[in-house]
Amino acid sequence: MFTKVYLHNNSLIASVQLLAWLLFHPSAWRDYISQIHPSLQPNFVLSDVPINYKHDPKLRRLRYLAYIVLPLLVGVLIGLLLSMIHLIPWFFAQLLSEPDSLKTISDNELVKVVYQLPENFVSNLVLGVSYGMVLCLISSVFSTLIISFPFALMASVLGGFSVGLFLGSGLSEQNAWAIILGIFTLSIAGSVITHWHQESHHRTFSWQMGSFVIGTGLGIVSAIVVGIIMLAITLLIGASVGWIIASFFPEMEEDFESYAQIIGMAVTIGLFLGGYLKKNWRDALKWGLLFGSLITLLMALILGIVSQMEEHTLIKRLLSGITGGTVNAAAFSILFAVPYLLAQRFASIRAGVIAGIFGSGGLYLGVMLMAEGSIYWVLWGLLFFVLGFSQKSWLPILSYPIESAWNLWLYRAQKRHPERSVELLSQHSAFWNEHQRLPLRGLESLLVSVHKHNQSAAQDAMMQLSNGLQSWAVQATQIEANMQRLEACQTIENIAEVHEELIVSDQLESDVGKWLQGLFQISQKLNQALKQNSYQQQIAFKEMLIGLETILKFATQKSTEAQRFGVIAKTWLNLVKTYLKKLEEVQEIPNPYIVGIPLKEGQDVFIPRPKVNKRIERLLLDRSSPPLLLYGQRRTGKTSLLNNLVKRLPDNFIMLFVDFQGPLSSAQNHLSFFYNLGRAMSKSAQKQYPDLTLPPLSEDTLRSDPATRFDEWLDEIEEAIGDKILLLALDEFITLDHAFHEGRLQVATLLGLFRNIIQHRPKFRFLFSGAHTFEELQHWANYMINVQIAHLNYLSEAEAHQLIEQPIKHFPLRYTPEALQRVKTLTRCQPALLQSLCGEIVPIKDEQAVYKRLTVDVADVDAAIPLVLEHSKLLFAEIREEQIDQNGEAILRFIASHGEGAIISREKLAAQLPTEFEPTLALLLRRELIEPVDNDGYRFQVELVRRWF
Repeated sequence: MFTKVYLHNNSLIASVQLLAWLLFHPSAWRDYISQIHPSLQPNFVLSDVPINYKHDPKLRRLRYLAYIVLPLLVGVLIGLLLSMIHLIPWFFAQLLSEPDSLKTISDNELVKVVYQLPENFVSNLVLGVSYGMVLCLISSVFSTLIISFPFALMASVLGGFSVGLFLGSGLSEQNAWAIILGIFTLSIAGSVITHWHQESHHRTFSWQMGSFVIGTGLGIVSAIVVGIIMLAITLLIGASVGWIIASFFPEMEEDFESYAQIIGMAVTIGLFLGGYLKKNWRDALKWGLLFGSLITLLMALILGIVSQMEEHTLIKRLLSGITGGTVNAAAFSILFAVPYLLAQRFASIRAGVIAGIFGSGGLYLGVMLMAEGSIYWVLWGLLFFVLGFSQKSWLPILSYPIESAWNLWLYRAQKRHPERSVELLSQHSAFWNEHQRLPLRGLESLLVSVHKHNQSAAQDAMMQLSNGLQSWAVQATQIEANMQRLEACQTIENIAEVHEELIVSDQLESDVGKWLQGLFQISQKLNQALKQNSYQQQIAFKEMLIGLETILKFATQKSTEAQRFGVIAKTWLNLVKTYLKKLEEVQEIPNPYIVGIPLKEGQDVFIPRPKVNKRIERLLLDRSSPPLLLYGQRRTGKTSLLNNLVKRLPDNFIMLFVDFQGPLSSAQNHLSFFYNLGRAMSKSAQKQYPDLTLPPLSEDTLRSDPATRFDEWLDEIEEAIGDKILLLALDEFITLDHAFHEGRLQVATLLGLFRNIIQHRPKFRFLFSGAHTFEELQHWANYMINVQIAHLNYLSEAEAHQLIEQPIKHFPLRYTPEALQRVKTLTRCQPALLQSLCGEIVPIKDEQAVYKRLTVDVADVDAAIPLVLEHSKLLFAEIREEQIDQNGEAILRFIASHGEGAIISREKLAAQLPTEFEPTLALLLRRELIEPVDNDGYRFQVELVRRWF
């Protein structure tokens, strides 16, 4: 999220913040509640909180704000507003009647002026403040227990403030308007709590109408039922306590019925609250008795003290406010809760709110209608119900001018202080008024400005806005920001880099989105083309010209966006044409050849070996699942083939590539070996199969018994891969032999485990790769039984022709037939030497005149030979140092001294090495350095190798 949800440390500010969240920013309330417990819903009641979280600091603070701070705040606001209502008009009236009176007024005269305030001002002030505070507190307590915490906050504050202000204004005789205000505040609070239900349940119009009908019906029915029940309890309790009131307070005998009704209402509230919270009738009776006793005691005290007082004494007004606020808050809460809970259960929260309002406010208005007989109060009640319930429709309209002024100030502040861009953007009303449907013009300009200074923050902000009512600004911002970036491109390098700064979305509409996507792709292609050689650049740039001309052709509309895109496309077109012209003048030949390193997956110069691939695939599918050995001499393309094999395997195979030349070959013990083996397998899986996650394997897990723990890890892998087969490709396995000889690793432990996997784990296949057969290696021969060999040697004629003349698409060099044959004769189609020789030919041709640059003849091939021998020293040195001994080197030098293609008889070779001739000859044949000719002669297999010796 771009904006973070937190509650201010100051309790007063935090209280206002809570109300603002509920009215304007309900998602902030939802996120804050989820911080208490993830399963807690926004419309929670206190009984929903898990028992272990009852004392959560955030929840405790919410209760503190709801039960203490907000009632106090309501009282303070009522007092201040009532004082302003009465004092300001009086002050100006005095000022206008005697302009100079205040200048000469003395302290005693000021006291006299104070006593000339409006009649009953102080007593009405006490009544309004006490009534509002108590109404806020009691309704908050009841509602958080049985209705909803957010409902409690909104209804208690609005209800306490509005009713308290109304009564404090001296309008207490107009009781109907107090009821209307109660309906209005309940409707607003109800509309607040329906937000989260609407957010998670997108209902059809028929469903909403059904909810309205159910809510209305349940509201009317529950109002009648609850009224009858309350009347019955009132009459029952009244009969019991009437004689008490008449006995102790004979002067109140004529009013005992109204007090009995209050006591009956208290008992009803206690019965319902106890039954709802405790879920049994015994506790319900206890709560009913408790509430009835408390209200009876309270009334007895009030009647005993207050009845003797004058009507407008402060203490009587205070106690009237306390009792009136308590009784009506409890009554309204219970009358709302009963139908609300019923309708919510059978229909929806919306239906529950409607039912609750009809059940509470409707009942009050019904009683008044029977008493006064005026239908107008019902119409006023319906009007204010509709206004309150639809506050999300009209409140944003009222707040729009204020929001616009605020947002304009933010935009200008951002221009003056760009370093505060993120802070100022987060205060924009788009991020705290989620109900504002009117477009907040200027939001896109602010987003563009912020994007220039903090691209990441702007992206986060647009992500948050994209799902809200101001999502239009996201598109507008993307378009404007992109246009400015594109218009700033004045060089080829600018175009190549601009795609990294563009904001591209599939949601961009119409032609603008298509044009932007087109320019974005051209920038990407140009960036890639600049990393290639000139020939490949020419091909890519010609494709870009077509794309730019297409955009320019269609960007001919009269709209501002079309004209701007047309200018951009024309600028880019001229830049690309200029650059392409320079490339064509240079005509550099691309050099795609790669020498000395294995070819990675997908590289153009990799030549597939279909015969070898088919043999490997056939052996892998064999039910006997024998271990495979990809055998070939150094630099024949074994590792390159393994790198590209993964895409050619059947779909049910998972191939993990492990290079034994890395940390595995230097492992000092079994713990290090198995840890690095598991690490290499996991890295390969992550690279080739992003959706596959192998189970973790730590050093601590392996420490007790490395081989056993590794074997158990393989059990977990089998579960992870399901019904697939895992091919473990082990490259350069010969490096383990050095560890065996040095005693760092034990043959029986490692090779025994490999053999056990081969024999007892049908989901595993082994593919070893190296320049030695297992028969040559004493340690391996005893464990690797029934190994099937896939021999990798020279390229075929067709494969060699492809590598020479078509290593990549549109390769410009062409070979004469003689030159082509010369290349094959020199290299014997050995892959590494072909790459090296052809790679040296390319720069030779680049230095020649244009008319002969693209045709290779024999002289060009011969000119490249010394360069190959010089630049490929490491390749030839490997033969001498790793594949043969001194006797072998002596034989090879003797044959090489006789010239190209020379065939030396066995007799002459034996004469050069009287002892150990046969083992040496066998080694040279096995290393595929020489070959037998005419039964008794031998010669070099590869002419370039002969020349090096």
